[in-house]
Amino acid sequence: MLINSHGTPSALLAASWLRGQADWCAGQLGRDDVSSRQLQAWLRNDTAQWALFAALMAGEAAHVRVCRGGSSVELHAKRVVSASALPTA
Repeated sequence: MLINSHGTPSALLAASWLRGQADWCAGQLGRDDVSSRQLQAWLRNDTAQWALFAALMAGEAAHVRVCRGGSSVELHAKRVVSASALPTA
């Protein structure tokens, strides 16, 4: 089920949005939820954050998925290039 979406041509804004969604989900799940703790660990992992940004810069979709305990969270982000931003021939 799609809960939220946001389109941007900026990899930085797409990464920031995905991180914000992960933080929001972790907060909604609560400190005692295993999936919440995994999301928080992902947010603190510098290597994972650089990989997220690199994927978005390359035009690839980036995702975060945690499924532990009673909760499952899956988040996706992709940089959206508008037709007006594309070069013309």
